[in-house]
Amino acid sequence: MSRFRPVSIIWLTLMWILMWGELSLGNFLAGLLLALLITFGLPLPKLPVAVTRIRWLPLGWLALTFCWQLVASSCNVAWIALRRTEQPPAALVRVPMRVADDLVFSFAVGILNLQPGGTVSDFDLDNRELTVHLLDGSSHATIEREIKNINQLEARLNQIFVTR
Repeated sequence: MSRFRPVSIIWLTLMWILMWGELSLGNFLAGLLLALLITFGLPLPKLPVAVTRIRWLPLGWLALTFCWQLVASSCNVAWIALRRTEQPPAALVRVPMRVADDLVFSFAVGILNLQPGGTVSDFDLDNRELTVHLLDGSSHATIEREIKNINQLEARLNQIFVTR
């Protein structure tokens, strides 16, 4: 396994310079030395990624729909918190995920955890199954809508990341 990773060294050096906010020979050399120490002293293994290609247009569409759903779910959580009626019962649902790659599976978990109103409380990597805690489990229709949203996210991720 080759430990020399020029992109990582350049990136870490650039981050060091940006962190100090001044481009000077001393900052450049210190950043370069630190980047070399990190990449050679603390090597990371290669990720076993089966993704061969990324489709950029669906990725942009996912970003737009994520932003829209972020606003909508934030408003929904605010409404649940501020209304005068009793809080709805929460729900735990298990949702199978049909994604082939561990990295894509972790993207799905990250996206779901970033949106208010639901949290991935457990995942079974071997069986590709998520356990999701939903803030609003007041009706079967609400739960089914959330499961449908998770299935749509899964379909989008499978469309974006082409695997072997």
